[in-house]
Amino acid sequence: MMDLNSKDKSPGAAFLTTHKSNIALWSGFVVVVFFCYHLFSDGDFSFLMTMGAFVRAFGFAFLIFKAFSQRSVAGLSLKTLELYAFVFLFRLSSILRYQGYLPYDRSGDWLYTFLEIVALTLCCGVIYLVTMRFNSTYELRYDTFGWLHLPTELGGLYILLPCMFFGMLIHPNLNRNWFSDVSWTIA
Repeated sequence: MMDLNSKDKSPGAAFLTTHKSNIALWSGFVVVVFFCYHLFSDGDFSFLMTMGAFVRAFGFAFLIFKAFSQRSVAGLSLKTLELYAFVFLFRLSSILRYQGYLPYDRSGDWLYTFLEIVALTLCCGVIYLVTMRFNSTYELRYDTFGWLHLPTELGGLYILLPCMFFGMLIHPNLNRNWFSDVSWTIA
């Protein structure tokens, strides 16, 4: 019988030992998603929107966990985080007052909106960690996109402005409100 504390660990045991916190977090995530699926879903296609909101919120929570456990935000892109914050703001401006873009099952009653608010809050938390708490580990020199006449700090505008332009031109009409429908399309 093999002792897990011995130096001759099998690759599987070594992997489990090294990544036990990640495995615990992902296992908890899967359990919560299955629980919410059975509790709030009617088993139809629209639960995928709620599932996506779960994944986004969990992803930002996982980023916060990793930043605190490693005491570093190396490798994170502030521009991407800022764009995610805009996505959540546009999406929330579309779903807080109207119901056209909400899931049709019970998860659309409150859970989907709640998860989007949680994801925005967590995204802002990661932005805080990058800009304030662990800013000494932020790698600005690698966080580059955008060029020509915009400074690198405004590189996200190369993605945001075309999305806004095309969102104004081409958008659905599920909420029957121009601003809300355009906001959903931009998101």
